[in-house]
Amino acid sequence: MNIRTKRTIWVLLFITGAVVSICYLLNSPNAVAWFATILANAVGLVSFHFGNKPGSDEGLLNIINVSLGIVSCLISLGQLLFAGESGPEALVVSAAFIAVWVTRPVENV
Repeated sequence: MNIRTKRTIWVLLFITGAVVSICYLLNSPNAVAWFATILANAVGLVSFHFGNKPGSDEGLLNIINVSLGIVSCLISLGQLLFAGESGPEALVVSAAFIAVWVTRPVENV
């Protein structure tokens, strides 16, 4: 599988995470966890697109995206345990974002 095909698959994974989060957010607009997950996937998609450009700071992009993923997971867990606004699905989608970011294909630039 070439790098272009892998990149297309990962873009679709980021978009799928955002779309799933949007659907859940529309069903429960009080759940901030879904908004955090949408934000993480959107920033991840933009970072993934611009991350392989010459001169991009890969370390900074890793810090930003992993931090967003962790914050999204913590918000999801807090809303699941304390507020009851979101179900375990928000935590799964947030954790999946981190897994998708960490396993993304990286070109050598």
